[in-house]
Amino acid sequence: MRLYFCLLAALSFFLLSFDGQENPLHKKWNLIAEETVYVNFHNTKYDNLSGRIDSVKGIEIQFLPDGSYKSSEGDGSYNIAKDSIHLSNDSRNSSFKFDIKDSKLLMETSVNKSEYIVKSVLHLSPAT
Repeated sequence: MRLYFCLLAALSFFLLSFDGQENPLHKKWNLIAEETVYVNFHNTKYDNLSGRIDSVKGIEIQFLPDGSYKSSEGDGSYNIAKDSIHLSNDSRNSSFKFDIKDSKLLMETSVNKSEYIVKSVLHLSPAT
C-alpha cells in the first residue's frame, strides 16, 4: 500500500511538472520569409523551375494554449498531430508540417502538380 502511494505521488509530481512547462509554440511569431522550392517526385531538385525566397513584413500569428490563434490575416483554431499543425478559420483549412529549431518556427506545406511538387516553407521568428 505504501508503494502505491509513493508511485502515485511520483506520478503526480511528474504530471504537474510537465504541465507547467511552456509549449514553445505558444507565443507570438513574425513571418519573416516565404520560401518556394520545386522538387521532383523523388524529392530531388526540379530543373525546369528555380526556387525563391521572398521577404515578408507585417504578418504576425499568435498560437494560444486554448487551441486558438490570432493573426493579422484572421483568427481561428488549430490542433497539433505529431509534427503537423492544422489551422482552421471561417473560410479555409490549412495543414503544415512544423518544426521549431533555434527559436525559429518553420511551417511547410506541399502541393503536387502533374510534373513536380511545390513546397512552401514559412520562416517565422519570435515577435519582440
